[in-house]
Amino acid sequence: MAQVDIPWNDSPQLRLWARRFGVRDLITIYIATGKDRYLLATILTQLTQIFGEHLEEYWPIIVQISVKAGRRCELILSFGLPWAAEMIRDKQSLIKVGNEIVLLGELIIVNKRAQDSFRTVLNQFQLAFPDDVETYWPELIESSKLADKRYRFYLLQYGLPCVKDLIHDKDSFRNIFWDLVELGKASGTNAMAIFQFSLPAAKTLFENQFAEHWSYLVKLGRAAANNANDLFLHGLPVVKGLWNDDLESLMRHLNQWVQLGADAAFWKEYTQLMQWIKDQSEG
Repeated sequence: MAQVDIPWNDSPQLRLWARRFGVRDLITIYIATGKDRYLLATILTQLTQIFGEHLEEYWPIIVQISVKAGRRCELILSFGLPWAAEMIRDKQSLIKVGNEIVLLGELIIVNKRAQDSFRTVLNQFQLAFPDDVETYWPELIESSKLADKRYRFYLLQYGLPCVKDLIHDKDSFRNIFWDLVELGKASGTNAMAIFQFSLPAAKTLFENQFAEHWSYLVKLGRAAANNANDLFLHGLPVVKGLWNDDLESLMRHLNQWVQLGADAAFWKEYTQLMQWIKDQSEG
């Protein structure tokens, strides 16, 4: 401990905190947050405002969370715990939610550049489910484990908010999230584009029929694999007009074509696609 130098003398507030919480624990958090005393003071002030008279009771748990968070400690303490404050009512909920915040940080913050991604995901989740954050929070944590790290962030930032209207309870949350995982898995290197561009485009295209045709879209996306982005962005808009009054038929015919094994070049040959569908509809 003697080798860690915190300049207490010119910070009366840090001296007070050292007396209140103990030098050893304060140094533990100081090291975990990058040895930045100004950041340490900011975090302690924030935690005091959030937990108030319960801070001393919660302090040993907060220290444990800090150690477990490792290099992500700064973000977990300065943003994660404050964000989740309404779900924390006692020591047990602090342990549970604190560990879940740390786990989500591990899943999202894969490098230093991804620190902003953590804030973005939590804020997007809150915007998507403003009245159900606590209800869907355990589902978010468990479901996020299923997504590959290559597209997990894009699924959470873009994919999940896009399909929020399809989610009405915990079961539908899990089912829809799994659909997104399957789309990401099938799309391979194009997964980012699927969540950021293709799904929002399909939602706009089908408007109030998006929910009705969601299962068809998932099947098409899985079958089209790496070509799903071209299918959603270019193929669907071209052929949708042929079935303005019968979108179910449109989806069925598209799915049949995908099952035949259309290659990547196919989705750019719109004339061939339209002719094939017309032939099928007249057959």
